[in-house]
Amino acid sequence: MNVDESRRARADAARAEQEARVQCLQDAGFPADLQSDGNIRVKVNPDQQAAYQAASEACDEQVDPGVAALPLSDAELEWLYGEYVASYECLKAQGYDPVQPPSLEAYIGVYRSGEPTWSPYESPERAGGLPRTTCPEPDLYATDR
Repeated sequence: MNVDESRRARADAARAEQEARVQCLQDAGFPADLQSDGNIRVKVNPDQQAAYQAASEACDEQVDPGVAALPLSDAELEWLYGEYVASYECLKAQGYDPVQPPSLEAYIGVYRSGEPTWSPYESPERAGGLPRTTCPEPDLYATDR
C-alpha cells in the first residue's frame, strides 16, 4: 500500500471510529454529533459529568480505532517528515526561526522509541508554538491532497 492509499485508509478508519463513538455516546443517552472537522460535540449537563465520564470510558473500551491507530510505516514517516521539512522552510520564509529538523533516520528512530517527534511548529521561545495558519501542519489523515 502506498502512502496515499494508507492515508485514505487511516482517514476512513478514523472517521468510522468517530462515528462509532458518537453512536456509543448516543446509546448511553448523551446527545452527540460528529462535526465537519472530525471532532465530536457532546452536550453534557453539569450534573451528568460522572455519568458521561463513565460512558466515555466504556466507549473507549468498546470502539475499535482500526487502522487509524496502527504504528506508522517507514514510508508514512518519510512522507510526514518531508511535509514537516516543507513546513519548516515555509516558516523560515515567513521570518520565523523554527527548530532545525533532525535527519530522517533520527526522526524515524525517535518515533519508533515512543518519544515525541520533531515538529517545526514547536518553539522553546514561544508558548503554544509557531502559527499553523500560514504554513499548514501536515495531516496524515487528510485525503484532499
